[in-house]
Amino acid sequence: MVIRFATQLDADKIMKAINDHWDSCHILAHNKDFFLYYFNGDDKHINMVIGEEQETGEIAGFLGYKKYNSADCSDIAIILWKIVDGKASSLGINLLFFLFQNIKYALSSGIGVNPKTALPIYKSLKYQVGLLEHYYRISDRDEYKIAKIADKRILPLPATDSGWDILHIPDFEMFSEKIDDSLLKERYPHKDKCYFNNYFFAHPVFSYKIYGITEKSADAMPALFVCREVEKFGAKILRIVDYIGEEIYFSYLSLSLQKLMYDNDYEYIDCYCIGMSEKAMNGAGFILRKEDDPNIIPNHFEPFVCKNIDIYYSTNKIDKFRAFRADGDQDKPRLYDRNLTQAKEKSNG
Repeated sequence: MVIRFATQLDADKIMKAINDHWDSCHILAHNKDFFLYYFNGDDKHINMVIGEEQETGEIAGFLGYKKYNSADCSDIAIILWKIVDGKASSLGINLLFFLFQNIKYALSSGIGVNPKTALPIYKSLKYQVGLLEHYYRISDRDEYKIAKIADKRILPLPATDSGWDILHIPDFEMFSEKIDDSLLKERYPHKDKCYFNNYFFAHPVFSYKIYGITEKSADAMPALFVCREVEKFGAKILRIVDYIGEEIYFSYLSLSLQKLMYDNDYEYIDCYCIGMSEKAMNGAGFILRKEDDPNIIPNHFEPFVCKNIDIYYSTNKIDKFRAFRADGDQDKPRLYDRNLTQAKEKSNG
């Protein structure tokens, strides 16, 4: 068995392995442009470790990763970790150890960790593991087409304005001007502006919106959040997929987020995260989905699955760690049934 970093020349056979052994409908199995974008490395390599049979070159396993910043010792996320059925299970940890031994990293984390295969490995490495918390705020309406609401729990809005509001950041130029680099490094994972440009502003399929959080009487922007609109069954929802800044600023947003939900007719707004206190999320109007929650706030839309979904995470750093749905590989397109350009235009429309 040969374990090595993959190059762009390996893309076709990795995509075939994804198709044959993981998900035959997945966009990463069929669209080479998106595959190379998603595992972007340098001019030659892609961000993936592969195990291949020495005699045949057949892919026996693969492990992808992404970098949150361009530092020599970067923070990384493990993504798309798969061993072909019938191959030695030890290959999985060998791929992981190869990565750890051959790159410099400060933080190693995973979002969407498989609880049956990967979670035991992380536990053996003394990583912190657990579930992302799932918060949501529903709109007050008679009919819900996406969510299944048995208990219409809506936290009351504050009687007075917090003095804070949100400002849409439409492009990377404004983002670079308004956001200080130090803000992106207050908590792990440390992100840089290149990461935000690549994964949010320049995403070839999804259209993300980034909002800065500002005090109405000042120009400073001490926090921001990233969100994405999803349409289904003639209804719309909003998913908050990343947040940067101290949590207190998020707690000021109940009125602003309520207005955003009302103006866009969102059925609900939800957020998967770890590292945000329930107090801060309640302050913004969100409630925590409990294990026995009577309401269903779907997570999977490609294809749509009407059930509550738990997302596991892992991290080698506990202090100042905060993660959201877009960290790792949870917020990516799945089904390959559309042209990338058409999908982007439809999402923008």
